[in-house]
Amino acid sequence: MQAIFLDAAGTLFDLAEPVGAVYARFADQHELALTEKEAEFRFRKAFQSLPAPVYLDGQEGHESERQWWRDLVGVVVEGVEGERFEEFFESLFAYYERPEAWRLFPETLSFLDRSKDRFRLAVVSNFDGRLHTILEGLALCDYFELVVSSADARARKPDEKIFQFALGKMNLSPSEVMQVGDSRKADYEGALQMGLRAWHLQRGKGGDLLQVFEELD
Repeated sequence: MQAIFLDAAGTLFDLAEPVGAVYARFADQHELALTEKEAEFRFRKAFQSLPAPVYLDGQEGHESERQWWRDLVGVVVEGVEGERFEEFFESLFAYYERPEAWRLFPETLSFLDRSKDRFRLAVVSNFDGRLHTILEGLALCDYFELVVSSADARARKPDEKIFQFALGKMNLSPSEVMQVGDSRKADYEGALQMGLRAWHLQRGKGGDLLQVFEELD
């Protein structure tokens, strides 16, 4: 095996605060009525139910992903429209590009330090163009030969196109790569369907990145 592809959010880093707390705080700043509990419930429901972005011809992948987030935020603050909505959305979207909105998992740096001399490393993540800025802000960029977001590939995992995009950029065959991530469908099943090795990170069951080495050794 030559390389490891890593998911980003939920794998390398996590939210610094619960979504509901952030949305409620920003809503208060913009004089919108939204409780933390309401925000958390609506966000989780919309995140799971909204269809994948539509990547239109002639439109940057980042803009398609951005529109997806605009639609999601619109569900969370249903009924808020016009300038009030745009100001709320823009402030939230900008906040989640800042490194302080995220935190590294405790073992992330240890895992990357142990991996960097053994494998070629890349990030392959369902994310928009903010991913590159976030990784830079968290001082992770130097670990990775390649960073591919779904905005870059114009496809989201488990779509084979995003894996093909990353493999092509690194001149690798599927059998030379393991995908590691916290989504069974997107990371584990998607990678296996493409012929990659895969490891499902189950943080809810006490899993962490260092357990990957048990699979490799």
